[in-house]
Amino acid sequence: MKLMLRNIGCLLLFAVAWVSCNDDDDVKVGKQIVNPLRVKEIVGHNAHWGDYTLKLAYENDKISTIERFDKNGRQKGELVITKEQGVMTY
Repeated sequence: MKLMLRNIGCLLLFAVAWVSCNDDDDVKVGKQIVNPLRVKEIVGHNAHWGDYTLKLAYENDKISTIERFDKNGRQKGELVITKEQGVMTY
């Protein structure tokens, strides 16, 4: 009886170790897109600008440029974001 309990215990321990070591995570090595869905254009109206459109551009999964256009499609402003040696410039 003791031998049977010991064998069952060893088999159970082996099964637990086997299941815990199973490689079931689907992590892919390489470049992964951080945000697959992101804002590319904002259209709105306010008292200061009137009707406007903001167009956003991304580089290396970070925002790099924001351009503002009026209702006629003419560019009225631009914000460029750069990062060099840990210093961000706007």
